[in-house]
Amino acid sequence: MLKAIIYDISLAMPAKIGTPEQFDLKEEHVDTDWGKKFRETRLVFRKQKGKFDFHSYSGDTRAQMFINQIERADRDQSINDFDYVRLYTTDNNPMHEIVEASQQAVFSQTQINETIYCCPPFARKQYHPELVICPDFQFAQWLKFDYEFYVEEVRRASLSKPTIHKACWRGLARPKHSNRALLCKISEQNPDCIDAKHTGMNINKDNYLSMIDMVKNYKYLIDTQAHGFSGRLKYLMNSHRLIFMQDRHYQGFVEEDLIPWKHFIPVRYDFADLVEKIQWAKDFPIKAQQINDNMFALASRQLPVSAINEKWKSLLDGQSQI
Repeated sequence: MLKAIIYDISLAMPAKIGTPEQFDLKEEHVDTDWGKKFRETRLVFRKQKGKFDFHSYSGDTRAQMFINQIERADRDQSINDFDYVRLYTTDNNPMHEIVEASQQAVFSQTQINETIYCCPPFARKQYHPELVICPDFQFAQWLKFDYEFYVEEVRRASLSKPTIHKACWRGLARPKHSNRALLCKISEQNPDCIDAKHTGMNINKDNYLSMIDMVKNYKYLIDTQAHGFSGRLKYLMNSHRLIFMQDRHYQGFVEEDLIPWKHFIPVRYDFADLVEKIQWAKDFPIKAQQINDNMFALASRQLPVSAINEKWKSLLDGQSQI
């Protein structure tokens, strides 16, 4: 039986690592709330003479989660020495002017798709082609569960035959998550094919469903964007359930090789065509199953820990050549 690995947060969140102040930029605009968050959660690191050198204000636990990932990749892949890399650990990407001003390569968990119709003007201005997209912090930990453990739990749940032929979603859908609130409203109007409800992560909340429960019971799953990249998509990709993906302008590294209608069913940002797309899946089950199988096969190749370790080596070895 698998055993969950629970990280000790008290150990994972030191007051400060190294001397991060030497990497401060005025372009981070620390006088603003969002700029302060960029700086406080930033991780700068290098490998010299076979040893890592990390610097972070440790504004939250993400810096340590990235350190865990990078050291894990090094144990597995023996990453070459490389000069300093600047990694912003927020859910959305660092601003264009930060990437321009940085003397180090800038890494992020997410990039902006500036060409998609739903990208707002303010986000389009922040796109920078030289931003390097890396695996996100959840590849070490998610909700206190070790990534590898939780993926195996999801894949085990996928062996159950789903009995509810609806598209399911659970998550935060407060007013600031307006697109998710819209999804819940559409669900209320179409309860025969959609089950989308606002809830929190507390199991005592109304309408709570764990991801494991959703995978076990529902034939279709929905992935949405909030204020940054979708952290849950990697788990949905391992669910062997047909995924309806909302169009989004923030995209994580797991989306680099995803092709609409080959790996997932695309849905408009306002979900206006969701009901129609669900009906298509019901009308063409063989084609829908092929899409589902394609996504599961891609996840099986690209999302194991060994593949994530290889991705980190490729990204960081690439910096040693610059």
